[in-house]
Amino acid sequence: MGIRGLLIGMAAVIGVIMVISFVVYDTGLKENPKPVSMEMTGYVAAMEEGKILVVSDMSKEEIQRLTLDEVIAESEQSAWFTINGEAYDRPQLYDFVKVEYYNMEESLPGQGEAAMVQILED
Repeated sequence: MGIRGLLIGMAAVIGVIMVISFVVYDTGLKENPKPVSMEMTGYVAAMEEGKILVVSDMSKEEIQRLTLDEVIAESEQSAWFTINGEAYDRPQLYDFVKVEYYNMEESLPGQGEAAMVQILED
């Protein structure tokens, strides 16, 4: 039984440690809000109910002369951000903004949830 029993015992201990780690990690997420992971600056190129499209690789003038479909097709650094709650400035179309966000789905344009939106001077 020697080595086989030792390996089974080690696997059991590792399994218990993993379960305990998950429970502690999950509990910590419930007690603390999601950390803000990244930020993006750019112009508000479009607005829909509860969402803004921010484009960081085009000028305001470029965005204004193109259709929304053309902006999305030509931009490689754009994202739709869901904005919930009251912890953000109320941006208008073509405002230069900084968006802090939690996560970003890998799509073009990206999609994320804003933690904070701040209107900047461009």
